[in-house]
Amino acid sequence: MDLTHKTAAIAEFLDRGGPAIWAIAGLSVMTVALILWKIWRLALAGAWSRAAVQGAVAGWLEGDVWRARAALDGRRGLRAVAVRAAIEARLDPELDATTAREEVARVATRELTRARSGLRALDLIATIAPLIGLLGTVLGMIAAFKR
Repeated sequence: MDLTHKTAAIAEFLDRGGPAIWAIAGLSVMTVALILWKIWRLALAGAWSRAAVQGAVAGWLEGDVWRARAALDGRRGLRAVAVRAAIEARLDPELDATTAREEVARVATRELTRARSGLRALDLIATIAPLIGLLGTVLGMIAAFKR
């Protein structure tokens, strides 16, 4: 089956499905685009890079503060920002342990909120698509009984 026949078969399928299938097809394309965009944004945010953070934590545990800070220099990833905040909070003489913990929790919450951007649209699509499918089923049944 060549490309022309496949394209014609897809067009026929969409035409027979009516407006509901067109809406679901559009939502499917949007979903794939949002997922790819989110993967790209998480990769840019360093969501999967651990080496620098592991080096910083190892340096901190060994008591080498300079090595811990150097491992995080120039890193903007989610983990790096949270670990950097933890190190800086523990080194700040004006902060007690509870205040330092609260500061790190605030920074981590901010970073996680930033990482969650775009997920609301996927949630909305996941809610709407089955309802559109149900509407298409009902419209198809009505059309079938009219004949």
